[in-house]
Amino acid sequence: MNLFDQQTDKPNPKKQIVDCFNRDFPVGTKVILRRDSGEIFTEVTGEAYLHGRTPVAHFRHVSGCYAIEGRVRLFRSQ
Repeated sequence: MNLFDQQTDKPNPKKQIVDCFNRDFPVGTKVILRRDSGEIFTEVTGEAYLHGRTPVAHFRHVSGCYAIEGRVRLFRSQ
């Protein structure tokens, strides 16, 4: 796993976001996703990856990939 930008050999903070997301929210994890239209309860359906320079992942009941930076938190049932 390469956490460094291949052109500069400096840590890539966006790649680190992806790696931390995949560690903390494995596929099947129930989460709350903050969308532009409000928060929804959903589930991670695929590992996060970089779409260009944007960290994204796939979620149940969400069409396509969705940006994850600052938008996902663990769902804790009461």
